[in-house]
Amino acid sequence: MNLVAEIGINHHGDEKYTLDYVDKLINTKIDAIIVATPVYTHYEIAKKALQSGKHVLLDGAMNLNWAYFNSEYEDQQVSTTGEFVTHHTSLNVPGPTPDVMLAALGPKMLTLASERTAGTITWMTGPKTIESHIRPGIGNGHIAAGVPIFITDDVPAAREFAGRTLAIYGQLPSYRAMLDREGMDGPADMVLAGDLETVRSGLEAYKAAGVDEIAMNVLGTGESLEATWELAASLGGVM
Repeated sequence: MNLVAEIGINHHGDEKYTLDYVDKLINTKIDAIIVATPVYTHYEIAKKALQSGKHVLLDGAMNLNWAYFNSEYEDQQVSTTGEFVTHHTSLNVPGPTPDVMLAALGPKMLTLASERTAGTITWMTGPKTIESHIRPGIGNGHIAAGVPIFITDDVPAAREFAGRTLAIYGQLPSYRAMLDREGMDGPADMVLAGDLETVRSGLEAYKAAGVDEIAMNVLGTGESLEATWELAASLGGVM
């Protein structure tokens, strides 16, 4: 199982900002980008990133348009007229067909992901739900689980912090459904919080549930952040 560590939304010490994504992001050694801009900008940004050989995650609500989706697997020609988006063009993405994964959580989206993509990316979804719901729904597809972690010796404070920071996810229906399946009151309960061995054990539970890859969303700063890098290094990036 592959491990990926990513700095969470609370760490503000080392980020670099730019208003020119083409020169500063796409034309660099950055391997992957997350597109969290307004939906109408996704197409151009994602297209430029894919043409530059980047991995792309489109973050936000998606109205799946089969003309775009199928074009990646067929002749890369797009011809569609919709209520909000109309395009008659070609994608012109060089190289082999990229793998596509959906953020599928519900039964219908899991079926779609299993039939048409490489797998699913989860969030606010615990090991019990992955084993009983996600894995059966995705079949042999790849499961990449986003897992919030906080390495600390003050677990109550960490959960209180996470409860404020991640509160929105307990209000969004798709994530709320996953929390209910897991038997969790709120997003703070999903955080792997505690010492190194506690967090390591929690990650092992995801592996045992059938996860192929974990993106560790690191909460906290300073010692907590450093401890996370140490954990990832001690595991060699795999479990």
